[in-house]
Amino acid sequence: MKSKLKYLNWVLFFGYFTSMQPWFFYGTWVKTPVYAFFTLTLLLPCFGIKSLMDKSSLYKNRTQLFYLCIALLLLHMSMGLNATLGIMPTLVVIYFLFSLKSEIKVEILDFITKKMSILVGISLIVHVLYLVTDLPCGSFYPPDGSYGKGFDLQYLNIVSSWMPYKRFQSIFIEPGHLIVGIFPLLLINKFNIRNKYVAILFIALLFSLSLAGYLYSIIALVYLSLSRGKIKQCLISVGFSAILIGGIYYYMSSHEDSALTKAIAERLVFEDGSIAGDNRVTDFVDQIYEKVISSNDIFWGTHMYDRAMVGEGINGYKVIVIRCGIILLLFLAVAYLMQYRNSKSRDSFFLILMLLLMNSQNFYPYWICTLIILLAGPYYINGNYRNEKNCILLHK
Repeated sequence: MKSKLKYLNWVLFFGYFTSMQPWFFYGTWVKTPVYAFFTLTLLLPCFGIKSLMDKSSLYKNRTQLFYLCIALLLLHMSMGLNATLGIMPTLVVIYFLFSLKSEIKVEILDFITKKMSILVGISLIVHVLYLVTDLPCGSFYPPDGSYGKGFDLQYLNIVSSWMPYKRFQSIFIEPGHLIVGIFPLLLINKFNIRNKYVAILFIALLFSLSLAGYLYSIIALVYLSLSRGKIKQCLISVGFSAILIGGIYYYMSSHEDSALTKAIAERLVFEDGSIAGDNRVTDFVDQIYEKVISSNDIFWGTHMYDRAMVGEGINGYKVIVIRCGIILLLFLAVAYLMQYRNSKSRDSFFLILMLLLMNSQNFYPYWICTLIILLAGPYYINGNYRNEKNCILLHK
């Protein structure tokens, strides 16, 4: 049993971190459907192992399974035949995840949390050395020609060469991809930074200088504090946050050229009625968005502008609406929210809401890492050994 579970843990960890797009696969023929296919192939020996599977759970949650698979299938059918075929391995992986025993799902996420922390921690050490020393590094240019200005490469860490400030992104092609993987792990562990693995992930998030990651964390910390209904802890949390924000603001005011100022403060300034940090699209995409929302394409979306939008910003809610339309997006949102029924709790529902919020900026609802969190996260949060004393916000 232990050897089988160990193998399963490693396979799903492989699926988790490869879906975040590490640099050594990016721009090659190894794309998202291929990651999923590799993961599925490695999972094949685990199918049918009775000690891992729970048929009653699969039957009980069949409605959630059906709606999630249909939502992802419809989403990819709108992109064409290749995309439709490409999502098939992911749908089988989803079926497998639904089939697992709840305690196995808890064990898998515990394993992924630890191994991701170790992976990110090693990268973080290299990144700090890169920042404070003249660490030798090479260059990396994706084979497909994207990211034409390239990256500074230390193999265990990669840094975008064109950025005016150096953000931590570990081995992944963008800091946002790092956040997609590590923020949900922080959330299901309730930001318990007394746990060394969680602490490493939290430090990594801070070094990413990700505005989205910071905002997600603030929302999560406020929720974790307020949802417990303990006034003392709430006041301590709010007071600590106020002091921290005040300190950061003072630092930014006296260091206008610092990376923190450019990455966070300058992106929170309002320009022309919108936040400067909401810079995921250009004026060209804004024009397409206005055109789409005033036409029938608003319902089902359109991909006729995909090629034209290359290089114009391909993330953010505007691009998602252009490509998917409100009907597909609502159906997908309902399919996500239905997963709350798998393991009901207030924290599970909040987890799903945060996943939806994250996908409103970086639209990756079909990534293996996101799906593992969606389908196993509620069980992990509600695990019997996850006592609320472990939550740093509630610890006396």
